[in-house]
Amino acid sequence: MNKTYCRNCEKETVYVIKTGIQESVVKGVSIHTQVEHAYCQECGAKVFVPSLSEKNLSRVDEAHRKRIGRIQLPEILNLLEQYNIGAKPLSLMLNWGECTILRYLRGQLPDKEHSDRLLSLRDPEVFSNLFSERKGILTGVARRKVDKSLADQLKPDTKENIKRNMPKAALLLFFDQEPGDCNGNKSFQLERFVQAVLFLAQKGIPVTRLNYLLWLTDVLHYKRKKESIFGVPYRRFESAVAPDRHFWIYGALTETDISFISLQNEWIVQALHEADLGGFSESEQEIIKNIRTRESRPTEDLIPDILQKISMIKPFHEIPFSLAAEWISYGSVKEGVLTNDR
Repeated sequence: MNKTYCRNCEKETVYVIKTGIQESVVKGVSIHTQVEHAYCQECGAKVFVPSLSEKNLSRVDEAHRKRIGRIQLPEILNLLEQYNIGAKPLSLMLNWGECTILRYLRGQLPDKEHSDRLLSLRDPEVFSNLFSERKGILTGVARRKVDKSLADQLKPDTKENIKRNMPKAALLLFFDQEPGDCNGNKSFQLERFVQAVLFLAQKGIPVTRLNYLLWLTDVLHYKRKKESIFGVPYRRFESAVAPDRHFWIYGALTETDISFISLQNEWIVQALHEADLGGFSESEQEIIKNIRTRESRPTEDLIPDILQKISMIKPFHEIPFSLAAEWISYGSVKEGVLTNDR
């Protein structure tokens, strides 16, 4: 059993752990994260457990980095492993102080320029160009290790595979966050998200409408099952709602899954191939298919006063699933989109 000191009981007691959603403000940025707190089993008072506090702080730091688009600690470690290079040698290759990357690994937040530079190096061609220019500063052993790593990654078949999969891999890394209220208690389901986009965009659909229907699909499922389908956060943009970093997501799908067509000052998303809904449950398929049958209907026809409800959220802030689910009543969604609470 886990024990710690309880100030209220003035002795060491057994504690229980409860999870919840916490709002933190880091450098003016509001962040919602899932946290774990310990409570005394005898009196119910909150108690301090160092390991839980560290985990909570790490989650806040990770969420803050994702929100402002900075490289994560695991991504830096993966980069070093990808090219079999140490932190100091890579810092020197980048013409930074030799301890710069070591400081980032200890938790210091990189500035945007350094973060973007490190993220760009995940592309073997970009790293190869840097290596060609700066390999003279490395030791012979370090050069041979990097050389072998690059040779493996720049083989024609491997190179093409990396080029094709890297955009989606970057998305998976960015949205890799623990289930909570911001993502509908679900981890990011990229392939299911892609298939839903393909299904809704078979005949072409305005991007603002697509964004709304994806959100509605997720919230309707959350209303029914207490979890979303895609595990992606949504934000308020002006009077609309859209997946977080939606143009980045769609950009990663461009050419392989979808294309964009400019029509009357609006971008139309067009699917490039058929969707496969085999990975969805019957309940999920029912919602997605019913949503598509209503895609030409006005927004207000699906949920009354939706624009007014969305305006409750501050611009560019996440829309918590628990709050969004309160906006929807089954009686207001007609023609079987959701007819009962199953």
